[in-house]
Amino acid sequence: MSKRPQLDVVALGHAAGPTRNPLDHLEQARNGRRHQQGSRVGKVQIQGYFPATTRRRLKLLAVTSGRTMEELLAEALDDLFVKHGA
Repeated sequence: MSKRPQLDVVALGHAAGPTRNPLDHLEQARNGRRHQQGSRVGKVQIQGYFPATTRRRLKLLAVTSGRTMEELLAEALDDLFVKHGA
């Protein structure tokens, strides 16, 4: 009976590359230290549910006006704040 060669655990570890704790991502998210796109730094997400036709109309307006949907929504919210004195 031949003896099996011993595994080189260190070599296997180097070949596999660095290991990451899968819970690190969750912990970073809880602490708010996720990487943010530069244009989103200092901003928060606001969302809601609307009919599909509302999204299509907003998207069409964005394309025809050469602006983003986010810019149009910001303008609409600013108008709403002025209307209500906020």
